[in-house]
Amino acid sequence: MRNYILLACLLLPLIGYSQCKALRKKKEKSTGKFTITTDPREPVSMSKVIQEGATTYYIRLLAPASATGDKKGVFVNVADKTLLKWPDEAVSVTAERQRAWRNNPLTASSTLSLTADQLHTFATNRISDYELSEFEWTLKGDSGELFRKQVECLVNTMPRQKKRRD
Repeated sequence: MRNYILLACLLLPLIGYSQCKALRKKKEKSTGKFTITTDPREPVSMSKVIQEGATTYYIRLLAPASATGDKKGVFVNVADKTLLKWPDEAVSVTAERQRAWRNNPLTASSTLSLTADQLHTFATNRISDYELSEFEWTLKGDSGELFRKQVECLVNTMPRQKKRRD
């Protein structure tokens, strides 16, 4: 893990500034919870939540859906041919229209907590496509690589500490 952090620190200057600048940061004053997230309007987004010294990463996946009802199973293909599987993960379907699929009124979604290995996979490989139950989505053009770069930024971004006045 230490090698990964060192590698990420060395690679950070090579990452486009715009990807890091696009991260959204929010601090809840009442709880002290700090959340940094990639663009939640995209079909794939990731959040880093820091609370009481613990850091947790979540990925949220969206896909156009054609039916409602309780669904299960999330499968993500990445560029190095790794298949990440969450076969028992719940998939919700809501009447929420996304800009990515203009004419479809239903959206399937799932939010997953990530292990360190899964986070490393997303930081070092671009997502090519995924399935939420039977609903599929393929990342087009360079959007998989753009998301990977945003994940690198997310991993390396920490909340700013307020300067104390003595």
